[in-house]
Amino acid sequence: MADRARVTLETDSEEAQWTLITEYAMDAVYDLPELPACDRAFYLPGGSTTNVWLDIRGDVEAIVEQETSRWDDLVSEGLATGWHVEQYPLEAMPGEYEALFGKQGADLWDQLLALSSRLSRSVEEEFAELPAPVDEYPDEESPARIGWWALLHALTEQMGYSLDDEFDAHLEGMRTNIENMARVDGAERANRRLDDLEEELDNLREQVDTGPPSEE
Repeated sequence: MADRARVTLETDSEEAQWTLITEYAMDAVYDLPELPACDRAFYLPGGSTTNVWLDIRGDVEAIVEQETSRWDDLVSEGLATGWHVEQYPLEAMPGEYEALFGKQGADLWDQLLALSSRLSRSVEEEFAELPAPVDEYPDEESPARIGWWALLHALTEQMGYSLDDEFDAHLEGMRTNIENMARVDGAERANRRLDDLEEELDNLREQVDTGPPSEE
């Protein structure tokens, strides 16, 4: 029996992909774990494709038997163009995650993806349009900018992480971002962003030396 599987829900455009995410995947990550056979579920945009990946954990055969009609309905309703399932046993996790994080780390990655998948529905319900990454109101004069970054900062603080913890998390996230950018967009693009980072760090050091504005 397979303990893990990836359901690839196929679409033919980025718009269709997002519609499938908002109208099905965001609810599925809540609904599927309600099944006795399902331990966990999460979704991801399908890499370089316009598909949606729905990863399921538990008794895969029972989950697929239960959900086949729903996935067929997605196709008949025009939300997906097709779907297929790839199964793999627990001891043979997707190699990339275990190679990156180790066995325990790959399990935590699963848990974090399931959590972020559930949080995504709250974000979708809260915002008609997602906030800009850094500055949602560039035309408004203010001493500080606010955007998506502030949600990550606030959640980190609310969960009791320290400033050093937050720094370490952002540093590791930045390293991962640059590595992914080099792999996907090429070294030239990644190096340009590293140049931007160096300039920002120089400006920040000058600001720290002269006294930064107080913040919470």
